[in-house]
Amino acid sequence: MGRTEACVKLLKQGRAVNLFDMGILYLTANGSIKTETPTASDVPDLSIGFTPSSFAKDAVKDIDVRVSGISTTTPVLAQFFDYDKSEYTTEFSASGIVDIQGNYLKLGGEDSGVWLAPATGDTGGYDSSSMIPVAKVVRNRPKCITVKMPDTLAEGKKYYIIVRTSIGKNGNRPTKEIREGVSDVAVSIGSVSGSSD
Repeated sequence: MGRTEACVKLLKQGRAVNLFDMGILYLTANGSIKTETPTASDVPDLSIGFTPSSFAKDAVKDIDVRVSGISTTTPVLAQFFDYDKSEYTTEFSASGIVDIQGNYLKLGGEDSGVWLAPATGDTGGYDSSSMIPVAKVVRNRPKCITVKMPDTLAEGKKYYIIVRTSIGKNGNRPTKEIREGVSDVAVSIGSVSGSSD
């Protein structure tokens, strides 16, 4: 019989089990009996409780917890829907209308907007000095921005989408801090509709 089976057998017998000096595993009731003359239906279901040992508590008491500093209101660009193609894609129609879907996207405040930055290789880098603004923002909501792609994008070239906004978590008023979200993947532009090869 293995250790796991032995522990289960002891628990089924109503005994407590010492888990390698980390603590005690034991049966416990989910609630209490509330009547003076209980029946079988008044007995609460059983569950498993655990009491950590002083050794286990001492082992974790000096762990240093740090906050990462990542803002929970940073724009998140999750997926893109191209209306000309009627599909979710990362290859957009030239000069097409595209939904950028995600969280904390609503534009507002000074220096807010949507840009496409040329990718600089396969490592997620982009050229922030050559960013091209979208032609138009059609819809501006916290979970979806609808934009018209500019007609100056090179066919087949890769771009990262940049969203900058200072709208706070409440989605109404700008704050003093500008937040920037960048697409996880590069997008590209397909051929112009009706163009010849």
